[in-house]
Amino acid sequence: MSNDTPNPSPQEDQGLPMPPAEGSSTGSSPTIHIPAPATPGKQILQLVLIPAIIVCVCVGLFLFISWTLNSGADDLEKEKRLVEKIKNIGYEDFAFAKDAEIWRNAAELGDRVTILYAKQKQMPANPSKEELAQAQKRQLRMQFISSAFAKALDPQRIPLIQNIKPKDKTKKIDPKTRIIQEKTIAYFVLGISKLGQPSDFKHILFRKDSQAATVKLSVLHGLIFWEPHYTPQTRDQAIDTALHLLKDPLPIIADVAALTLGVIGEEDNLQVIQALGQCLNGKASKTIDTKFNAAIALARFNNPAGSQYVANIMLNRGALEKLLSENLGPKESSQNIQIKADNILYRTLKNANSMKSAIIWKQIAKLADDNQGDTNATVKAAAIQSLKNHGDNNKTP
Repeated sequence: MSNDTPNPSPQEDQGLPMPPAEGSSTGSSPTIHIPAPATPGKQILQLVLIPAIIVCVCVGLFLFISWTLNSGADDLEKEKRLVEKIKNIGYEDFAFAKDAEIWRNAAELGDRVTILYAKQKQMPANPSKEELAQAQKRQLRMQFISSAFAKALDPQRIPLIQNIKPKDKTKKIDPKTRIIQEKTIAYFVLGISKLGQPSDFKHILFRKDSQAATVKLSVLHGLIFWEPHYTPQTRDQAIDTALHLLKDPLPIIADVAALTLGVIGEEDNLQVIQALGQCLNGKASKTIDTKFNAAIALARFNNPAGSQYVANIMLNRGALEKLLSENLGPKESSQNIQIKADNILYRTLKNANSMKSAIIWKQIAKLADDNQGDTNATVKAAAIQSLKNHGDNNKTP
C-alpha cells in the first residue's frame, strides 16, 4: 500500500485475501475493490486494492527484486533454460508435481514479463534509436516467454483444474499439488495477456470455467491487460466472459468481474449496463464490494444511477459511514468504519477523472472546500487534486 493512502487498516494493507481453497465453503470477507483512474485514451484500470498481478495478491508473492531490467548474458541464458522447461511441460509433469519447481519457473518468468511490460509502458513519446532498439529486444523476450506459456496452456497439455485426476482414481490430488497447479496456470494466463497475441486469446477464455478462484481471478485480470488488443469480436467474447463470472458463487470473483466490466465494457452495451445496474440495486450483489465496483463502472459510462450513487454515497462521508456501519454490524468500531470510509473516499476520488456527471464534481468540490471540506487531510487533498485535473482536462486547446 502506498504511503499516500489515508490510514489503511492492517487488513486492508494486505490487499485481497487469499481465496478459499477449492471445495471450501468458508473464506474471509473480501476487501473493497475499486478501480483506479483510467490512463489517457482508452480507459484502462490500474487496480487499487487489486494489484496488477492478481497472483501476487492471491498467494502472497512479491516480484523478484533481485532481477534487474539490464539482464546480463548469464541471466538471459537462464531465461532460455526456464522457457525450455515450460515449453516441454507435459500432463504427467504438471498433474503429479511433487514440489514447487514448476510453479517457481512460471513465477520467475511471469515476473520477468511483468517488468518488461512495465518498461515498455514507460517508453517516451519520441524515443531515440537506442530506446527503440531496447524496446524491440524487450518485445522479443516477452514473445519468447509468452509463447512458452501459450504452448503449456494448450488444453491437451493442461486441462481445467477439476479435470486433472490422480493416477489412483480412489484418491484426490494432494492439496499442495493443487495449489501449485492453480498458481502456475494463473501466471501463464497473466503472462500471455500482457503480450496480446491474437492466437493466445482463446487460452484466457478457456480458463473461465476453472473451479479454482485464483485461476478465475487471473482470467479477469487477463481481460483487463488485453484491453489495447481487442477487436470487436474478441471484446464481445471478453464481455461475455466477465458477465459469466459476475454470476460466480464466490463473492470475490463477482467483485472483480464488476470491476472488469467497467474497463472492457462500453456505455452503449445494454447487457453490460443492465448487469451492472442489477449489482447496484442489490439484486445481483453478493457483497457491498460488488455494488461499489458497479457504481464506479456505471459512473465511468456516465450512467445516471451510477453517478448518483457515487455522488450521494461514495463521495458523501456521512452517508458512506452510515452504510458501512449497517453493513459491517454493531461490533465494528467507529474508528474502523472511519478508516474504511477514508479509503473508499480516497479511491473513488482517484477514479473521478473518468467521470463526467456534474453531480459528482459538485460533491468533490464540497470535499475540497477550504472551510467545510473533508475532515481527513489526505481525502481533502485528493479532492483538490481531482478538481485540478478535471479543470486541466477540460480546458479548451
